[in-house]
Amino acid sequence: MTERGVSEDELGTEEKELFTKIKNKEIDDKEQLKNAKNALVEFIGNKNAEKRINNLRGEVEAARSSDQKDAVRDKLIKLKAEDNIYINKRETDIENLLKKLESNADDTTGNDKPGIP
Repeated sequence: MTERGVSEDELGTEEKELFTKIKNKEIDDKEQLKNAKNALVEFIGNKNAEKRINNLRGEVEAARSSDQKDAVRDKLIKLKAEDNIYINKRETDIENLLKKLESNADDTTGNDKPGIP
């Protein structure tokens, strides 16, 4: 879990319960144990993808110079290319961030006042 950057505090109520049962070896049935583990893996995978995309969203919004934008663009492209089903589910979010980064590329005058070149 911590390998994926997700702490126990970030688990939902149901996931915390499953995690506790697995940790305390309270599930005897192999099929139930398998289902519980799969549910946790899916939750953790989705949570990790969400956190990574949100971090990059912040970087997109903060990128001002062309070097910063290039660095963030590279990170987004690298993320999109990952062989990760949870990231692949969020491909549209990554594409939208790339588009937002490109639209911000037009705003390189450094002038925050509209209509003034």
